[in-house]
Order: sequence, then structure tokens, then C-alpha cells
Amino acid sequence: MDTPVAVIPAPAPPREGSTMRKFLAERGVIIMKENRTIDSVPTAYGAPLGVGAQVLVIVKNTERQVSIGVKFEQAETTTRIGSAAFVDSDELDEFLGAFNFISTSATHMAHDVRDYTEVTYSTRDDVTIGFYQDGQKQQAFVKLGAGSPLMFFRVEALQSIRGAVVKALVHLDERRKAWDSQ
Repeated sequence: MDTPVAVIPAPAPPREGSTMRKFLAERGVIIMKENRTIDSVPTAYGAPLGVGAQVLVIVKNTERQVSIGVKFEQAETTTRIGSAAFVDSDELDEFLGAFNFISTSATHMAHDVRDYTEVTYSTRDDVTIGFYQDGQKQQAFVKLGAGSPLMFFRVEALQSIRGAVVKALVHLDERRKAWDSQ
């Protein structure tokens, strides 16, 4: 009689994550962080979603590296652990396009009665945006990383979040020019 053999799958390869997160993990370097809070978007439950512009500069010996992006953050409360995640500048155009697609999809689906349906987009740093529809009920959500809880919003709030990202991008373009000229 053959003995059953348990097959254990190999662990998934580590995800790359954002450049900004990698910069923050560097050791033996000088790190300069420049943060600007852009907006605070109310959630349906709990602390609001903070959207900010972040510039990170790393200096080691005579070499300087600059990374810019948008930081999303939810503060810690008595019932939730705080979380933060980043979207690098090279992901922002696609990220903004995802907001448009998701919002348009929600509008088109709003009057349909549907089985449970989700429309989502995730970045390298596992910032996930989307909405679900169950019957005719729709709810938008954002998740800041693989282990963090979902933050729920009215579907219309997706445009507020997108607007904050656009404002952050405008600020970051100005700051990039300033750092590039130094």
C-alpha cells in the first residue's frame, strides 16, 4: 500500500515592493524625508485615509538618489493598527488610470442587480483600490498592504482620493525639479 505523500508548495517569491519602501529600509546611509499632507479622506468606519506627497533622498559617500511618490496612511485607533503604503512616481499614471476605470465600471454597474462582483487594482507595494457590488449595493475600498484591513468608502470617494493623488503629483513634480537643480 502506498503511503500518501503531502506535497508542500514552495513559498511564493518575495514581492518586490515599492522603491520608496526599499529606500526607507536602507542602512548605513543618510536619509532625508520630505512629506506634505495633501488630503484626508473620510472612511465609512474608523480613521480617515491620509494622502501625502513624499520625497526621499539617500546619500551615501558622494552618491545621491532621489525617489518620489505618494504615501497613503491610516492612523492607528483603539480598534485598528495603523498602516502605510507607497505608490512610486513611475506607477502613478497607471494608478490614476485605474481610478478612472474603476469609477466608470461602478457607474455602469450601479443599476444592475449582480452577484457579488469586485473590481480592483493593486500596486507593487500592495496598495489595493476597488469596489464591490452585491445585488445593487456598492462599496469602495482601499487596502494598504497585504496584511492590513480594508478601509471602506462610498464609491464617490474614489474621485476624492484620485483628486488628492493628482494634487500630490503636481507638488512632487515641483519638488523633483528643485532636487534635480541642486
